[in-house]
Amino acid sequence: MGYAVGASAVTSKMKPGRPHHVFDSHSTSPQGKAQTLMLIDRLFLWPYKILRFIFAHTTNNQSLDSSYVLIIKLMGLGSIIKFASLCEKQRVDKEKIKLITFEPNRELCVLLGFKDTFFIRTSGLFHFFSDCFSLFHQVRAN
Repeated sequence: MGYAVGASAVTSKMKPGRPHHVFDSHSTSPQGKAQTLMLIDRLFLWPYKILRFIFAHTTNNQSLDSSYVLIIKLMGLGSIIKFASLCEKQRVDKEKIKLITFEPNRELCVLLGFKDTFFIRTSGLFHFFSDCFSLFHQVRAN
């Protein structure tokens, strides 16, 4: 299989096949990862500022109720199980914990005794954003 005439040096060194199988050393270097994370961080700056402005003007600023603790566990089942065992070791009342996690963890949260739990659906992008938005308002209201 020959290469096309006039092809660049980069493409002439690549083996025939699908191009996404080519190893790119720049994207896996620590500097490349840091630059990617900084780019992602910068992309979220304006949506954060806009949402912060909207929420600051649409919600009332009441004094915060410190009778509960808000815990956000967005990892897998293992992190919730470890958290539940830590609560039992330290004899923490689970009634005073508000837990936010993903919808697939619902049964586990019920089994472990977390009663005041908010769930985020991951079945679609619309469900995800609408649940996050409604959770923000529920947490601010309580």
